[in-house]
Amino acid sequence: MLRLGIISMLLLLDYGFCHTLQHVQVIFRHGERAPTTFITFPTDPPGIDSNFPYEHGEMTNNGIWQEFTLGSNLREEYGHLVDFTYRSSQVGEPNYELMVFNFQLRIYSGLDNRTITSAQAMLASFLPPTGNQVWNSALLWQPIPTIAQPIIDHVSFGVFDHCPAVRNSIANSDGYAAIFNSHIELVKELEVKTGLTIPNLYIFQMEYNVLKELLPLPKWAKSPEFMEEVINVQNDLHRRFIDLFLDSIGGWHFDQLLGRMDESVDCRTKHKMVFYSGHDTNIMTLGRFLNIDLISSSLLTYGSYLSIELHERDKTHFVEMHFHPHLNGSKIKLNITNCPDPCRYSEFRSLGGRLTSQQWVSTCLGITFDGKCTLFGSVAGGLMILVETSFGLTPCLDVAHAIALVSRCLEGVPPSLAISIPSPPKLLIPKPSCVECVLQIVFTYESI
Repeated sequence: MLRLGIISMLLLLDYGFCHTLQHVQVIFRHGERAPTTFITFPTDPPGIDSNFPYEHGEMTNNGIWQEFTLGSNLREEYGHLVDFTYRSSQVGEPNYELMVFNFQLRIYSGLDNRTITSAQAMLASFLPPTGNQVWNSALLWQPIPTIAQPIIDHVSFGVFDHCPAVRNSIANSDGYAAIFNSHIELVKELEVKTGLTIPNLYIFQMEYNVLKELLPLPKWAKSPEFMEEVINVQNDLHRRFIDLFLDSIGGWHFDQLLGRMDESVDCRTKHKMVFYSGHDTNIMTLGRFLNIDLISSSLLTYGSYLSIELHERDKTHFVEMHFHPHLNGSKIKLNITNCPDPCRYSEFRSLGGRLTSQQWVSTCLGITFDGKCTLFGSVAGGLMILVETSFGLTPCLDVAHAIALVSRCLEGVPPSLAISIPSPPKLLIPKPSCVECVLQIVFTYESI
């Protein structure tokens, strides 16, 4: 009888804590995708990819199903926070006049297609239409807006694709060379087996990325021992590479979490949930930054997710972190290093340094902003009107993101591909031929 009473008390305590949940942020990995660079090797039999239906880095049908399943799992776990129903007032941009965020749900993705499509597939099952929201009885789906956040893609080796200053700094560092040299014997072996030259660490990790069972594996890669080595080497490469710029990109991830939690704690928002559709390396980066073993050492499976929960009890806020490694509903409560359970939010905030989006973009591009943002702000309104009327585009709300985008678009692009507006400072708007940028306003100084 005593045992039954104790069990009942524990269950009640757990139930009570469950209902103290005020806010949750979820970082999830995209679904299964095709290799990002190479589909096959020169030494592979010709034509083995002739019927391969997916382009580089794009989601497979199985990947779409994984994210749809993830949405169902998230609905079961957290759907009650938004009453299991999508309302347009739940999703949107803040009211800057009142500085209050009048919505309950925000969904961010990177700019990589697989993160955008993963967000869409997840939302299809997380918030299907109900009642008068059903617009097609044969298709229980409704469009839900997502917000593109380019920095989500700036993780691990992805930083080489987006951040020239960081790329140059890392590529010329002793740490980068040390990682490559520690695997030099394997590099030589792969050059012979694949027929590809592997001049640096970046290409090396790309080749390993190909070894997935979406196509028949080469004979030399079929042994369980070799595939185990592939997994171990990939984990080692990403761990050590992320550590080369962990303070900055890890600080950015931490800043995103704290920024949203601060809004909730300070009653500057009504939002209950924030989703980030990203990569396995986003979770590994945060795990390494916070020194959480279970998510810091190995790349995670497709559709896995990390949830960061903010609870309130007796006017004190606490943080819980849970790892969901598979799509079967499994859930593991994580120990937060240097923050004893229950982890007070005030202690959680002190676990590491923060880096704002503007600071990260400055690091990414090697730009010192100085007083430029003030001047940007003064011309932003006119630029928004100009571009909206000329191109029908949606303006960038974050100046730093705009700078990052224009840098990527104009790097190596002939002057004829940009529209120059002769007013100080000179504004550069990419033509629609610059595919990456036509969805957002971008502007910068001519001198940058």
